Amino acid sequence: VARSPAPRGEAGRLGLTGSIDGDEETHDAVRGVKGSWRRAVKGVQAVREAAARSSRGPEIRINSTLTGQNHARLLDTWRSLKHLRPDSFVFVQLGYLTPEMAAEHNRMHPQFPMKESCDSQSGRLEVDVSRLAEQMALVRAEASGQTRLSFFPEMRADQLEDYYRRPEVFIEGRRCH
Repeated sequence: VARSPAPRGEAGRLGLTGSIDGDEETHDAVRGVKGSWRRAVKGVQAVREAAARSSRGPEIRINSTLTGQNHARLLDTWRSLKHLRPDSFVFVQLGYLTPEMAAEHNRMHPQFPMKESCDSQSGRLEVDVSRLAEQMALVRAEASGQTRLSFFPEMRADQLEDYYRRPEVFIEGRRCH
């Protein structure tokens, strides 16, 4: 890759986003590959160590997609990864499109056709929303002040039931899941 310096004032901070979906046991089960958690963590650690030797290291972000397999273990996920000192940590709500949602979207926006996502048939109904809300609160409390923590999309506990069980319901005026 050819390298040339950015004009003064235009150089931005590089970033690294690692996708880690649980503690070691959970991540390896979600990914279906034993040892994948350890390799991901070692990669983030190597970048963190290299960044410590430079004046301006990359911003490190960890994303963790919520699934039926890991939603009840968010606090375990946070605890297993906080030693990496991520600049931000994002728990991504399971996204999906049901056949009905795709059909409605296609009626409204035929120029941007969509189809049902694979997650519409698996995962969303397996989420225990009460347990998820509890885990979200626990992680928010423990991670406070340690990183920029967020859930995407952001939802209150009372909105989770609609999001995961009634996708036809608008959440705060938004329909996109």
